[in-house]
Amino acid sequence: MKTFLKYLVGTASLALSIGAMGANDGGVAPADAPAGSLQDNRGSVLCTAAINSTGTKAGGNTVAASTRLSVGTYQVTFKAPCTAVTAANGWMRVVQVDTLTTGSLPSIKCTTADRAGVANAVWVACYNSAGAAADTSFFLFLLR
Repeated sequence: MKTFLKYLVGTASLALSIGAMGANDGGVAPADAPAGSLQDNRGSVLCTAAINSTGTKAGGNTVAASTRLSVGTYQVTFKAPCTAVTAANGWMRVVQVDTLTTGSLPSIKCTTADRAGVANAVWVACYNSAGAAADTSFFLFLLR
């Protein structure tokens, strides 16, 4: 009986964790791409964005729009030449946390993903050293 209860609690925890991860990017849970399914990426930076902690665009002439979705979560939408910026299309995203002015920031890390339902946008999530969502300013580079 104890083993079954541990199994039940573990399964429920896993389901909640997966649900929470998916909720951050429009409901899509992370998954591996099938082997060989992604287009090649040659590593050339084609578009850049400088985004304030409020989600407003500080710079980047290929940025169509940017917004803060919730604490530490942003959507950055691009225009040509950076369209259909999904991993499956060979796009790579790099985030560099930066003050965009002078001074320093606390330890913050950001991750990116395809933005569910918006092919020209990148979903960015940032977390402090304790793992809590945290607002920050950053550069976003799109490579192809």
